[in-house]
Amino acid sequence: MNVWICDGCGWRGAHVVTPHGHRRRFDHPQRCARCGQDRFTFNAEHHPKYSHQCKTCGDWFDAGVYSTECLKCRGLHASARAWQTRRKKYDWTEDRDALLRRRYDSRIKGRVAELARALGWPGWVIKKRAIQIGVATKVMHRIDWTPEQLAVLEEWTGARTSRWIAKRLSRLFGREFSELCVINKQKRMEWSRRVQGDSMTMGELERALGTDHRIIAGWVQSGKLRCHRRKSDRTPQQGGLTYEFDEDHVLRFIRDYRTLIRLDKVEPEWFLGLVLDGAASHHRPAPAVREDVA
Repeated sequence: MNVWICDGCGWRGAHVVTPHGHRRRFDHPQRCARCGQDRFTFNAEHHPKYSHQCKTCGDWFDAGVYSTECLKCRGLHASARAWQTRRKKYDWTEDRDALLRRRYDSRIKGRVAELARALGWPGWVIKKRAIQIGVATKVMHRIDWTPEQLAVLEEWTGARTSRWIAKRLSRLFGREFSELCVINKQKRMEWSRRVQGDSMTMGELERALGTDHRIIAGWVQSGKLRCHRRKSDRTPQQGGLTYEFDEDHVLRFIRDYRTLIRLDKVEPEWFLGLVLDGAASHHRPAPAVREDVA
């Protein structure tokens, strides 16, 4: 394909190839369709673009042979067509809303599952719609933590479970602390909820060494790092079992394969506590239970 480009405005036109006996006659555009002048520059391209006038907005644009609209108008029309032909996955009609208003009650156990089975939709769709139409209200209970409560939470985090800490806070301060509110506060403070012991999980060792879990798994498979596996709720596709690493084995690995450790990525407090004291400083021992507990 040959393209003729206008020297004045850049309009692009293609030559016309017509059979003439055993030869072909090449006719280039005589005048520019945009500015009207007759000065052209010949250009050979493998994938030529011609100048078209958009049938919607009238602007000139360069595109292929069969283009009739510019990219802007084409995108607007495509979005409009997609919106018109879009099918809602969960379409709430007046009858379904009436059923939800008549039957929904969050205080009755299993009522959401019953409505979900009746409509054939997930339970979260039922709850979301109930909040939207005012049948159920989304209530967030936020606790303003006092310094004394935060001190108790920090003291027992890592030594006791979140449920145990919630019960202790409820006894000490005379108000209801749920396990969920304790977990949320621990997450906001970026405290690990795992009860610390003599072993580390794969995630803890990954954060401590500042390396990827695939590299650690390679050390385990090559026999450089010892570990033991324990059962978990993970599916066979997820690995089934989980890794646990004793601190003695981790310390022996660091001493034997020190060139594999990036000291600029390890957690300083954990590394110094492990190497100097033989135990990680972030593994705090469980504090003694005071006798003046209410």
